Amino acid sequence: MTVTLNIGVMSLESYKKRVLEIARGNYKVSPTEPKIWLTSLDSLAKLLSPKNKLLLELIRDHHPQSIQEIASMTGRNKGNISRTLKRMRNCRMIDLKRKEKGKLVAEVKFDRIHIEYGLESPAVA
Repeated sequence: MTVTLNIGVMSLESYKKRVLEIARGNYKVSPTEPKIWLTSLDSLAKLLSPKNKLLLELIRDHHPQSIQEIASMTGRNKGNISRTLKRMRNCRMIDLKRKEKGKLVAEVKFDRIHIEYGLESPAVA
């Protein structure tokens, strides 16, 4: 089954306008619109860098049981992996769950990413 993660990119100013329009009831969010919004293509590029894409694939395909295991599998520093995973969690790209002995286990729940990028959001157009 294909699960798609929708990510939107718009300026911070447009995002603020969109949120205000939603709060005022002037704009109704469609269920197909992204739930994750980034404020620049640079942010998106950093989040989906080749290293991070490989990290997501590794987690999805191999189900490592700790951050240490991910660090060992990738050759990356454990602290770097931890920071990256927390950022991905904050963007709702992964789930991080505490398992036995307090180990954090990452889970990827999608296999495709759809990016919405326009000159303005529908709420401010």
